[in-house]
Amino acid sequence: MKKSILNKISIIPIMLTIQLMACGNSEMKSEETAKMADIIELQSDEIEILSKMYVNEERIQSGNLFSYQRDNLERYRYAKVYLLEKYPDYTMEIIYGEPKSKLMPQAEFTFVDKEGDGKNYTVYIYNSEDNNGYYAEDNFYEAIIADKYDECVQDALQQKVNNVEIVISTMPWPKGKEYDSNLKIEDITSGKVELSANTSIYIVDNIMTEDIFQNIVSEIKEIIYSNHFYGSFKVYAYDGTYSADILRKEELRPQNYLFKATFQNFRED
Repeated sequence: MKKSILNKISIIPIMLTIQLMACGNSEMKSEETAKMADIIELQSDEIEILSKMYVNEERIQSGNLFSYQRDNLERYRYAKVYLLEKYPDYTMEIIYGEPKSKLMPQAEFTFVDKEGDGKNYTVYIYNSEDNNGYYAEDNFYEAIIADKYDECVQDALQQKVNNVEIVISTMPWPKGKEYDSNLKIEDITSGKVELSANTSIYIVDNIMTEDIFQNIVSEIKEIIYSNHFYGSFKVYAYDGTYSADILRKEELRPQNYLFKATFQNFRED
């Protein structure tokens, strides 16, 4: 009887040990499963972009990302879908990214139109107002509308001002989905869409004097204001030896202009 009791008592520690080992194995498996769940399957382009944004390339290639890397991966994925939906007739390629961080509240991705002139543009991925998602803005609309906008401004100026050789605008401010591939110059001139630009106006005249130039600038301001062209404006006067082809290319454009004036016209809400 005593032997039987002793045998039962000796079995209890063994059973407890087995149970503890089983629990330990179960916890290890749970941890391994959780760790595996954190591994993200990445496409080759995602690995390339993240590797340009962060230094730990081996970790990225394995898909074992930190939480902030996962967030910027989702922003990159959002940017790809956004560009595809907004510009379906263009072939966009994101070539670099600046991650959202403590110092920068949004992620910024540099992209090009693969069939365009190779100029770089930027898409910005922000937190949504409720912080449960993202929204985006970009400045590629410049490639769609800038030439038409410049022609429109130049036509308006040439009706009253002589010797307007060329008008060149840049549009660096990011805009949302309404500034898409369907954007038309009539949307801007009618006031339906608000657009601000950095516009340079080049006057070429062999008999330019400072008084003549100031009168021309006054006329230009009146035309800009009355036609609701918005942004920052620079007016340059050159002598008659410079053509539109030279002035159009920044690397060829001479700095020895005769006169220069600047002014602004921003839309009042």
